[in-house]
Amino acid sequence: MRAFIFLLILFYSVVIYGQEVDASLTKQYLQESQELIDSVKYKDAQVKLEWVIANYGKQNRDSLTAKLLLLYGETYFRSGNINQALSIWNELTELIGTLKISNSLLSADCLHNIGLCYFYVGNYVESKKFAEKALKIRMHLLDSEHNDIGKSYNSIAILHEAKGDFLLAMENHKKALSIFLKNKNLKFAAYSYTNMANIYYELGMVEKVIENNNRALEIRNKLLPSNHPIIASNYNNLGNAYYLKGDYRKAIEYAEKAYSIRIVNYNENNPEMIGYYQNMGMCYEAMGELDSSIVYTTRSLEIQKKAP
Repeated sequence: MRAFIFLLILFYSVVIYGQEVDASLTKQYLQESQELIDSVKYKDAQVKLEWVIANYGKQNRDSLTAKLLLLYGETYFRSGNINQALSIWNELTELIGTLKISNSLLSADCLHNIGLCYFYVGNYVESKKFAEKALKIRMHLLDSEHNDIGKSYNSIAILHEAKGDFLLAMENHKKALSIFLKNKNLKFAAYSYTNMANIYYELGMVEKVIENNNRALEIRNKLLPSNHPIIASNYNNLGNAYYLKGDYRKAIEYAEKAYSIRIVNYNENNPEMIGYYQNMGMCYEAMGELDSSIVYTTRSLEIQKKAP
């Protein structure tokens, strides 16, 4: 009887989960995985994608499998595992070559992502090479104001910023922002505002930092739940700007807003909390409230010691 039940379960698994892993179900999994990534549930997306790659992708080396690999790499990239993301996207590059779709938009997306990987490991020469290849394909296939071309401008801008060429960086960020706003792509417009704010911060243009961060925050408050981690980052950036301006009470106000979100998403000893305690310590020190400064700075050091 037990053997029969086991075989029945096995048969059920094969029929329900094997037979149904067709293109239609795979597309459904792609959509669900993208939604998980947008909700910052990267591990859940990885699990879902690993299953469908094993049950569809291994048997079908086609453009749909290529899309699976593109998204699968993104789960690792967004989790901070750059090397694993790069490995997956290099595998995807080989599949794209086999499928003879090297001049496709999917290929451009893959090249763009590989460029981002090289950027984050500090190889700006390789990053620029891949970013420019992606832009060339997109410019050939798409309208000049397509969102994906905006993304390419954004990547090139970040490269210029990393090299300290803030004028060229700002020029490309503005091109990207113009495209995103024209297409009402508010999610990426918010990224552009944040990136521009970062450059203004480097240039010491505090009012511009505050203006652009507020524009990004206004958009994100409409698009995201109020406790989303990226909104905490916006508050943190505004706190830094007010600290630079010398308005330490305002800086503390925004640091507290960032903390109230991060404590929901992370525990007290998470390294993500270090910046909050450091910023609070600096604000209180600047105001001459040394006892409070010591409390926050000490807490920051305690978390750093426990960090892996």
